[in-house]
Amino acid sequence: MRQRVEEKAEKVLESWLSGFMAQGIPGVLKILLICTNELDRAHRLAERDGMESDEAMIQAFRRLETNVNRWSEMYSHEWDEWVVKTGKLPARVSHFFWHQELYDLVIDTAICDTRQALDITMNQLISTEIVVPKG
Repeated sequence: MRQRVEEKAEKVLESWLSGFMAQGIPGVLKILLICTNELDRAHRLAERDGMESDEAMIQAFRRLETNVNRWSEMYSHEWDEWVVKTGKLPARVSHFFWHQELYDLVIDTAICDTRQALDITMNQLISTEIVVPKG
């Protein structure tokens, strides 16, 4: 994932770890989408996964916990190199790949709809002079 970002310009990469993997790569806008309304988040997850809201949140929490534990072990060296040694976060901070300090832009989907999120993103791209692909 990191190699793809380093080698290819004008790409959008979306994944759980894309923002972390792009740490320190120049010309990359790292965007974190969050949802501060847990009830809204639960309803969205439930609708997406075809289950009850409470069940969706429990599964999402378990999946997050499992992934963070696995990735913390897998990417411990990278965390130290890209996050701690660069001064983005102190060593005492737990490995959590979605600390807002690791991102250039944080958008709360509880208060922004899809169009607003796109507008915010485009404005950020323009203001930071990152090239926006045409076409």
